[in-house]
Amino acid sequence: MKKLSFPLLLLLTGIMACSDKNKLPKDVLPQPKMQAVMWDMIRAGDFLNNYVFYRDTSVDKIAETQKWNEKIFQIHKITRNQFDKSYAYYRQHPQLMKAVMDSISKTKVEDIVTQPTPEPVVPSVQDTAAGKRKLDSLKRVRRIGKFNNRLNNKLAEPK
Repeated sequence: MKKLSFPLLLLLTGIMACSDKNKLPKDVLPQPKMQAVMWDMIRAGDFLNNYVFYRDTSVDKIAETQKWNEKIFQIHKITRNQFDKSYAYYRQHPQLMKAVMDSISKTKVEDIVTQPTPEPVVPSVQDTAAGKRKLDSLKRVRRIGKFNNRLNNKLAEPK
């Protein structure tokens, strides 16, 4: 019996060693989708920190963040549970997480390089401290409006 169990154990070990370790489980998002979701979450977090929370400190940060994350999940047609499972899987596999994060970094650099140079704004208010504050707040409002328009357009697009 011992003579038969050793070759059988060796055979099972060989089969397990040859299995595809890079194959993702069914409930884990593929790398390109995970990259897109995480990129949108990073951009939404940046938007919230630099515009929403900066402008109104009384906003419930956790609730607002969850609201924006749910919008992102709707855009990508995934659930929070799918994202959480995928994120946990990628955290357990550092090489895969590194690939996702590196592609996000590359996307950010490409976006910065390919963005057109904005035209200079000609101030319509006298160049005073109050006038500068007013222009800065108008710029912020315009950026928020542009971001919301892009987000709404993404939500409206059929996939």
